[in-house]
Amino acid sequence: MESDPGYRLLFSHAEMVRDLLRGFVKDPWVQQLRFDTLHRVNASYVSEDLRDREGDVVWR
Repeated sequence: MESDPGYRLLFSHAEMVRDLLRGFVKDPWVQQLRFDTLHRVNASYVSEDLRDREGDVVWR
């Protein structure tokens, strides 16, 4: 998809993820999240047919 690189860049910054969640999700639990504990998970892998693949941005 054409917009994927832009979204990956946008969501690759923990601060942006924090600001988006706090700005758009009005549920009280979002304010209790500890964003300083976020760790980005590697989403690159090799498929069964040996092609390099890049998944979505994943935070843990």
